[in-house]
Amino acid sequence: MGFSKLIYKDLPNFLSGLRALNSSVEVHSRGLNFRLVTDNWITKYRARSFNNKEPEMLDWLDKNLNDNDVFFDVGANIGIYSIYAAKRNPKAKIFAFEPEYSNLHMLKQNILKNKLSKNIFSYSLALDERTGISYLHIQDETPGAALATVSGNSLKETALGHSVVWREGISVMKIDTFCAATKVQPTILKIDVDGNELSILK
Repeated sequence: MGFSKLIYKDLPNFLSGLRALNSSVEVHSRGLNFRLVTDNWITKYRARSFNNKEPEMLDWLDKNLNDNDVFFDVGANIGIYSIYAAKRNPKAKIFAFEPEYSNLHMLKQNILKNKLSKNIFSYSLALDERTGISYLHIQDETPGAALATVSGNSLKETALGHSVVWREGISVMKIDTFCAATKVQPTILKIDVDGNELSILK
């Protein structure tokens, strides 16, 4: 019994904890500190380039995110801007939408790692011009990747011209339908969905 516990519980828990220590980094940005899961080259790049990649997004959040705002982060990916927004203004509520399952998993890990589950609410769906079932066409299966396209049709290329390597079924929902169902209205909105923006705005 003791040997079995060691092999099947204690050792895996120890190795899991050891891996977790090496798979996240602390990000320092504009007086804020938070941790991001970084267990592959894309997530390492996202953490390393956080301050320089899109400083205009950080400027926009710094200037516009107010107390009691409801921020919709559409195309949240692994949650870097949701985490930043929640740290920047703890009195705001963040709704993070991410349909790709491996990105959503990392988004969840980042929320938990930063103890922000009371500030950030994640949704496993894509906002779209209709409500129903569709497909997410993916050009890179690495967690943290982007440039995917939502379409009910079978595509060989994404909206930005990348070859599709994987297609997965997803739920899609009109933003109006989501707001009516949850009785939540955004006061500030970020949409970063790599060519699918018009479908959401429709």
